[in-house]
Amino acid sequence: MTILVTGATGFLGGVTARELARTGQAVTGLGRDAHRGAALEADGVRFMAADLRGADWDALLRGVEGVVHAAARSTLWGHAADFHADNVAPSAALARACAVRGVRLVHVSTPSGWWRVSGGDGHASHAILRPRAVRPARCAHDGLRGDDARLQGSPLRGAVAVGD
Repeated sequence: MTILVTGATGFLGGVTARELARTGQAVTGLGRDAHRGAALEADGVRFMAADLRGADWDALLRGVEGVVHAAARSTLWGHAADFHADNVAPSAALARACAVRGVRLVHVSTPSGWWRVSGGDGHASHAILRPRAVRPARCAHDGLRGDDARLQGSPLRGAVAVGD
């Protein structure tokens, strides 16, 4: 299978890309860090430098059968507009592009998808992650509704992965 892994120079995307390559899959990893990209290539993953803001999904999905989308702005603080530009807009565009092409998509999210805007300054701040206190970010609902991408499915909930 030909698989594209976004965020391949990050922790989860890197582990995923390497493991898929180790099992014999043809893997292309996208990321912004050329040094980490070289390390991916040494481990059998084809690397392409890419910023997902405004990505050309037609070109990036050419010949791809599956996508593991692990790229995201993953930080505790920031401007809501940056979270939208880095997480919501690219994820929605990728979901639509995959749906049109019939490409399988696995979207791996980040705890940074759980936030609330504090005050009127547009900054995002995290709530303490308690089941009662945390709600999905509005941006996630705005960007990845199934009707927008003409997708159907249900979210998978799993354990948190922590590493270097």
